[in-house]
Order: sequence, then C-alpha cells, then structure tokens
Amino acid sequence: MSVLDVAHSVVHDYPGGAEALAVRLGMAASTLRSQVNPNIPTHVLGLLSAVRISQLSGDFRMLFSFASECGFVCMPCDGSISEVSPLMGLSSLMEAHGDVGVQVASALADGRISASEMDAIEDAIAANVTRLHSLAGALRAARRRGVCHAPA
Repeated sequence: MSVLDVAHSVVHDYPGGAEALAVRLGMAASTLRSQVNPNIPTHVLGLLSAVRISQLSGDFRMLFSFASECGFVCMPCDGSISEVSPLMGLSSLMEAHGDVGVQVASALADGRISASEMDAIEDAIAANVTRLHSLAGALRAARRRGVCHAPA
C-alpha cells in the first residue's frame, strides 16, 4: 500500500475519523480529508502534520510505509530497558542473540527454510536489534546517573 493510501487509512481509522483528528490538529476536517485523499494531488499532507498525526493517533503505519517505500525498515525502541541496569540490558541482548541462533538452526535442520521459518528468523533478528538499541539506552541512562563500575 502506498504511503498516500496509508495516510488516508490512518486518518479515517482514527476514532471519530478525520473530524475528531482535525480538532486535535487544529485544522478543518475538510482540509485534513483533502490532504490525505490520494485522488486530490493538489492538496498534500505536510511532513510535520504526518508526524503529528502519528503521535496523536499512536498509529505509525505512515512511518513504516515511508520506510518501506525507501527500502528501509524501522522498529520501535524499547525504552523500558533503560530503567534497568546495563547488566540486565546486556543479559536481555544475549538472550535475544541466542534466540536468533535457535531460529536459524531450527530452520536449517531440514535443509530448507520455509516462509514461516523465515518470518520467525526475521522476528528474532528484529528483537535482537531492538535490544541492542535498548542496551545503548540503558548505558546512556546509567551514564547520566553517574553510574560506573570499577574494572574487573
């Protein structure tokens, strides 16, 4: 689905539709409807408005569609891990890394990788990457708190 179609869906899927979302954005509902209508090329949704819609709605399909159209993927960063120690973050990362190995080994056991096995591998890799970013967040938070450990 194109990013324009996704923007249309996000706005119209919002509880109360374009009318309710337009109020929160401080614009006329007719303007918002026109901006996300893929059949009206003269009215376009601005980038800052798209970001605000994503934030207000909690619906990030536009972000994922934009990334996909550009050949990228994006994933949420799990900010909750920054509230725990870096050691727990590292432990969580190692667990996710092990899950990647388990999924790959399991998929290769019969000499072929099925579609569902590939999905499981990609999910495990995504979790691993997310935990890498989470570990970085935990380390940044520890640094801000002045936490340090003596070298072993």
